[in-house]
Amino acid sequence: MPGVDDRLAIPEAGEEFIDGVRCKVIAEEAEHADPQCQLAYVVRACVADGYIASTELLTRSDRDNDFATDVCVRRAGKDPQTGQRYLEELSFEVANTQKLNDLDSRAKKLVKRGVRRVFGLMVEDGEVYEWTRSGVRRQGSLDGEIRDRVFHTPLRIRAVLDAAEAKRLVFEALVNEEDPNLGRYVEKKEAESRKETLRNHVKDLCGAFDLAWSPERKASIEAMSLSELEPLWEHLVKRKAWPGAT
Repeated sequence: MPGVDDRLAIPEAGEEFIDGVRCKVIAEEAEHADPQCQLAYVVRACVADGYIASTELLTRSDRDNDFATDVCVRRAGKDPQTGQRYLEELSFEVANTQKLNDLDSRAKKLVKRGVRRVFGLMVEDGEVYEWTRSGVRRQGSLDGEIRDRVFHTPLRIRAVLDAAEAKRLVFEALVNEEDPNLGRYVEKKEAESRKETLRNHVKDLCGAFDLAWSPERKASIEAMSLSELEPLWEHLVKRKAWPGAT
């Protein structure tokens, strides 16, 4: 068995080899390209530590086959037994005009090579199929989810086709991953929201207590930090007067 990175196809040359026959890889229409991009977006967000997501990664499945799936997930690093990258554990194909039979042969070759799970997302039919060593089965509708050790957050199939659901899933995945950048972003947005709320409260109190709302006063409030706005608001509530006023 050749190594997974022992090429028949020339990388980035727009070709694959299926059963020893060179096949030209043709760029896709939007109906396929769009969900493929979104699939990569959500898969990458859900991948657990120690794993890598790739798109269009050529895999030498046997002597006569060297082709890529739309998206795949593999262990990071090198396989010490081969000195090459690890074989992918999960592979995904988005099918728009393709039929189930079109995917079956490719999926079975990958499974025989050692890929644990191969998924076919049938966009037009709204169905998901999975190939494993046990055979092929209909996994469920696009409303299902995929749980696997390569994911720290289950992959919801609907997120591949629904942009709003994709954003929700990616956000959920970042929260589950405890991304420090997300935590800082949330803190920043909460502080900005609190500042805007306090500015509006100060303006309302000035109107209620008949305090002047001059352009200068407005500008000074806009320039205040959250730590300056909080005591100002508390002073207005208690004193019903601007600080320093007699």
